[in-house]
Amino acid sequence: MTSRSLPVQEILDAKREVLDLELLTKGVPLDRCASDPDLTSPGLALAGHTARIPHGRMWVFGETEMTYVETLSEEIGRTARIEVSVCGEMASNPLGAFLLLGLDITALSMAWPSLPEIRELISGIRMEDARIAAKQALSAGNSSEVIQCLADKIGNPANLRVFQGRWNLSIS
Repeated sequence: MTSRSLPVQEILDAKREVLDLELLTKGVPLDRCASDPDLTSPGLALAGHTARIPHGRMWVFGETEMTYVETLSEEIGRTARIEVSVCGEMASNPLGAFLLLGLDITALSMAWPSLPEIRELISGIRMEDARIAAKQALSAGNSSEVIQCLADKIGNPANLRVFQGRWNLSIS
């Protein structure tokens, strides 16, 4: 491991072709620096084993991790008395919040400026619509199809044009 910080864009450019990476979070600035240029597959971290996960490393979700995320649900968490939640900025993106709700992840965390918009969005969403959209999004072929699928299913409660500049959403 090198001790030099690298911009996220530089790390992605170096590893994109070799690992067939596709950036799904288009609105995130890539000029931020990662303290570790290596990538981590967070499989064990998703199951709660985080002791040996290096801090400052970018995580890459592959097919195994996405399959695991699909199995998570609020019902399973309640049965095992484990809260299933997501901390990060994915929930502050209206389509991200919609997807997480569709995966039955209802404990969402986000920066406070996003709360009013996302609260309003959530109040108009039917959970069954979110579940159907999540199932379709998980089988989409690429990020554009995921975005379009979620945008189509989110329906009238969301004026996604408000979010287009902030999240680089290209919605037809």
